Amino acid sequence: MESSENQVITTGVDKLVDFLKGKGQIEVKEVAKNLGVSTETLQRWVDFLVEEKIISVEYKFTTPFIYILEDEQIQQKKTMNDIKNAFARKAKENKLNETKTEFLWQNQISKVLENKKQFFFKEANKRGINDVEKIWNIYKEKAIQ
Repeated sequence: MESSENQVITTGVDKLVDFLKGKGQIEVKEVAKNLGVSTETLQRWVDFLVEEKIISVEYKFTTPFIYILEDEQIQQKKTMNDIKNAFARKAKENKLNETKTEFLWQNQISKVLENKKQFFFKEANKRGINDVEKIWNIYKEKAIQ
C-alpha cells in the first residue's frame, strides 16, 4: 500500500469534473446515473462548480445540461495568490499594517479550512484512508503557505 503522503484523495466533485472532460453538454440526469449519485447530490456539486467557474449550466426548455468550461475560461478563475494580493490591497487601503494584514489573512484561511475539515475527514474515512489527521495537516500546511 502507498504511504499516506503519496495518496491522492478524490471526491465525487473530482469524478464529476473528470467525467465531463471532453463530453460537451450532457443532461444532469444522465451524469447522475453515470456517476451513481442522486440528482440532488449532483446538483449540490454542480452549484459549487458553477460558483467556482469550473462548469456551467445551460437549460434547453426545462432540462438542465452541464458542461465543463474551456481551459481559457478556467484560467480566468482567480488563483489563491490573486485573492491574497487583493486582500492585501484592500487592507492597505484601510491603512492596516503588514503584520495585521498577515494575521487577518491567516485567520481567514484558518476559518475556511476549519469549514472544510469535517468534509475532508468524512470523505477520507469513506475511502478507508489511514492517517487522515496526518494528511489533513499536510494539506492544511500547504494551503496556509
